[in-house]
Amino acid sequence: MKAREIRQRFRTLLADENTHVLPVVFDGISARVTAMTGFEVALVSGNVSAAALLALPDIGLVTLTEMTDFVRKICKATDIGYLVDADNGYGNAINVMRCVSEFESAGAAAIMFEDTELPTRYGQSGTTFVSREEMCGKLQAAVEAREDDALVLVGRTDTLRPLGLEEAVARVRAYSTTGVDAIFVPGARSREDFAALRAATHLPLIGVGLPKPDAESTALAFLRECGVGMTVTSTVPFQVSVQAIHDALVHLRKTGEFGPFEAQMCSRQLLDELLGAPSYQDRQRRFLGLD
Repeated sequence: MKAREIRQRFRTLLADENTHVLPVVFDGISARVTAMTGFEVALVSGNVSAAALLALPDIGLVTLTEMTDFVRKICKATDIGYLVDADNGYGNAINVMRCVSEFESAGAAAIMFEDTELPTRYGQSGTTFVSREEMCGKLQAAVEAREDDALVLVGRTDTLRPLGLEEAVARVRAYSTTGVDAIFVPGARSREDFAALRAATHLPLIGVGLPKPDAESTALAFLRECGVGMTVTSTVPFQVSVQAIHDALVHLRKTGEFGPFEAQMCSRQLLDELLGAPSYQDRQRRFLGLD
């Protein structure tokens, strides 16, 4: 499937009558598993990418070049649509323009820019934010840099919890005038939060997590009622993977064998399917004369 088709599918899902879950992927295999289990969209997050790529915390240490290469590999692994966390765009509005160009060429279906001030400045205590005006300029620059009009651009404000609902609503309203396609608002949990945010924009909302609904509806139904088109899940798959590696190697170190962990291994058949082994075996037969 071509990148434009994937982006158009992402747009369709964002605007339909359901709330779609975006699992966090962290390499080619996790991307393949995500697609295999039926997800049509996923997130390439900043914090998990920093951990998976460099074993470093999410404090702005991953470069645009490193992230672009990472995104390209993940996008090539499947045909599902990826929302890429571009943090602050790696600088000012001009940096944002290059960021859009790089991630678009890498195959991203959507790119998200946040209004957090990064990296942390000397003596800075707590999270700080760029002004509404500066963030609007960055989002307008992102829109201008986009070559494929199917590419989804997302404005994100993290101000809801630190600065309150009034400021978050004001920023959502301002960002919605820049030409972006959706608004990402971490921290919204209550129906009151979502109602105020929904009233501030005509654009689809993207949320975080699956909050406990306040009625008999499911969490996803609750989010749909609140006008949330997509929601990002936690980093559970990544954390489960790290814990499994840790526990298996601790056991190996102590006992010299993997013992009970062998029962938790994926089958060879599943691994071959994820790796596309049958198609490569066919190519080896046809082009290398191998049996």
